[in-house]
Parts: sequence; C-alpha cells; structure tokens
Amino acid sequence: MVKPKDLIGGLSNEVLFEAIKICASLPEVHQEVFKNHDNNRWWPVTVKDWRLRMVIAGWSARVSYNVISTYQRVVSDVNRIGYDQLCKMSDAELHEVVGPLGLFKARSQYLKSLRMFVKELEDKRESPLEISNDDLIELFARKVKWASYKVAQCAVLYAKGYHCGVFPVDSGMKDRLGPCLGLHLPRGPIAHEVMRKRIEEILNAHPLKYQKLALETGYGGLAIPKREPPIWWAHLALIYFKRLYCNRRDPQNCPLRASSKIGNYVGSMCDRRAPQSGGYRYVVLEGINKVGKTTVAGELEKMGYTVLHSSYNPHHADIDQHYQALIDSASPPVVFDRIFISEITYGHAVRKHSRLSESELQGLLEHLSKKSCVVLYLREKREVVRERLLSYSGRHSEILERLDELVSEYNQCMERIANYLPVYEIRPTAVPKDHLLDYILEVVGS
Repeated sequence: MVKPKDLIGGLSNEVLFEAIKICASLPEVHQEVFKNHDNNRWWPVTVKDWRLRMVIAGWSARVSYNVISTYQRVVSDVNRIGYDQLCKMSDAELHEVVGPLGLFKARSQYLKSLRMFVKELEDKRESPLEISNDDLIELFARKVKWASYKVAQCAVLYAKGYHCGVFPVDSGMKDRLGPCLGLHLPRGPIAHEVMRKRIEEILNAHPLKYQKLALETGYGGLAIPKREPPIWWAHLALIYFKRLYCNRRDPQNCPLRASSKIGNYVGSMCDRRAPQSGGYRYVVLEGINKVGKTTVAGELEKMGYTVLHSSYNPHHADIDQHYQALIDSASPPVVFDRIFISEITYGHAVRKHSRLSESELQGLLEHLSKKSCVVLYLREKREVVRERLLSYSGRHSEILERLDELVSEYNQCMERIANYLPVYEIRPTAVPKDHLLDYILEVVGS
C-alpha cells in the first residue's frame, strides 16, 4: 500500500476549492451546515463564558452523533450551573452532570487540568482571547491534560467564537479526508496542526474566492462575515461530508472521486481492504539536459517511486504506440524521467521535426489527463545550464547551439500541456539537495 508520504502532493488551493465546492453542494451536507453554522448544536452560542466554552469543547470529544440529544442536555445543565460552581463540585456531583457522556475519569481530569490552566493565565493577567490562535492552541495542548491538538483547536475556536479563524481538524479528517486530498501528514497528534494550518493558509490567501463559493453554493442566508475567509463555513462543509460520506466507507460512491476535475487525484482512505492515499501517482519530469531531472528522480525513488527513463531512440517504428504502451505498462507510483514532451520540444528545436503528429500529441495528453498525473518542469538560469553543458566536452554541442530555441520551445509546449495536466515549475538549485523533496512538495501544494 502506498503511504501518504510516497505521493507528490501537499494540499493545493485548486484541489481544496473543488473539494469544498462538491461537499457544500450536496443536499445532506447543505442541510447540516445550515443547522450548525449560526448556532452550532455542539458548541451553542447560548454559552457565553469562554472558560465554560473550553470545558464543553473538551467534553464534546468522543461523543457520537447519535447521542446528540443527551449531549445537549449535559451542555444545558453545565451552562445553568456555571464554570465556577462546576469547578467546586465533588466527583460524585460532577458524575451526575457529565456521567451520561461516558469516559467520566478522562472528562473529570480534563476539567481539573483546565481549571489550573485558566488560573495560571489569570494569575499572569493574561487573557487567552488576546493570545494568537497558533500560540494558544500550542499552549493549551501542552498544558491541559487529555487535550490533544484536536481538543485544543476546538477549545480555542469555541472560546474565541466561530469566526476567529480556526479550522478544527478531527481524527477522521486527519486520517481519511486529508490524505485523500493528497495532503502529506506526519505521524502522531501534530498531524492535526499540520492539516489545520495548511487549510487556513489556503483560505486566508483567497478570502473573496471562498466567500463567492459560499454564495454560489446556496449559503447566502448564513451569517458569514463579509470580506473574511469563511473558515468556519468551510470546516462545517468538510466535517459533515466526512461524517455523511467518508464514514460510510464506500469509495465507489464518493462524490469527490466522481469529480471530472479531481476524481483521479482523490484517494480512497475509507476503503477497508485497500486504503489508498490521494495525490499524484504519475509524475513527469521534463526540462533541458543537465537541468536536474535525474537528481529529482533519485529523490523520489527514495520515497518509493519507480523511475522510468525515456531516452531518445531514433529507431522506434511507431512513437505514438511506444508512449501509449509506456504509460499503460507503468505501475504507479511512477516517475517518468522524460516522456513524449521531449519528443515534441527536441524534435522542433533540435531535429526540426517531431515524430508525433498534433493529433497523436493530443491523444497522449488526454490519456495522461485521465490519471493522477503532474508535470514537474525543471528550469534553471540559462547561464547555469550552459555552464553544465559545456563541462561535458562537446557531447551537448548541438543543444548548446540551439539552447535559446529549446528554452522557447519548452515554454510554449508547457503552456499547451497546462490545458490538460497540472504543470509546476521547479528550480532544483533553489534549495540544498537534502531539502529538495520538501521544496517540491511545497511548490506543488501551493
């Protein structure tokens, strides 16, 4: 099984936008978002004390959706009792209140630890509502017992208010939805933070785009703050999609996988037998000789990719059939170190003739577009490439003579390729070799 780290991806704005669009458009998700956006059933606005909100956020963990009515009664009782009185209760009295939710020992210890955390802040005359989201979540997760990053995110969001800019990530989103969308996540609880920050980063970078999406998908009646990224709305759209669809564990009927735009990219982490991460399972490396393709291919090979080198062979009888067979026989995850793109660029710039016709090129591009494929266009400054070519004692004299033509041909070709496949420009010398893969993931996921 291919693990998330073995796939080129990192969540991109394009994938996230399309995923939220699909999720938010589903009638069942639409209904749940409307029920929970302005007054969330788990974290109701009727609770005013931020300290009590932190208590309730922690106690909402490990409560299944089918006992929501029991949970709401507990929240109502807690709100009536108040934070100060709640902290004074004996274990027996507290059990009467929170016992119906189960896991009483953990919930009791959480309350006691939270009380110490709040007191520590008050003694320092620090208001948690004035601490940045990132710092408060980090502090909360470290100081409060039983409060992982997941609980810390929820506590901070509820304490500060729905529209404070926090995108809470639960375990299902971390383990299934995130990896299905190609998001690379580390092991352990920190994965919640990695996913939260990446999604927030995208939404904050495109606030108006996602505002418009909320209106276009029928959410104009909600109290979504204007000119701000609708992070709370996006969270609800994805969390209810996760509950209503991912939890069914039925990848064959996944609306995301059915998408003509991102379906080939989306994984199937809900599959009980063979969960599969999303991301680009076919990677094409292209660029002029000595630009660094083999170096990048080697780094990807260390991550579990099979590398297929496609050198120029003047004796192929049917070049179109050759590339069709090469693509079809490849076992993903696979890296193509050159493919038919080189046939076009070098054919036009160096040999003055391409063995692929226009219709054949289009057919090959359409063929690859049906797979989870990305093109990494490796580029360097011309003087860098020229110096490297010169160092090889005349072996690349023909390319040197036509270097400007070749660069121009590549640029034109990549513009056309981008109509069929995602194309990302990579400059290998921009970072040390040890960080090259991280750099690639950052570029592709931007």
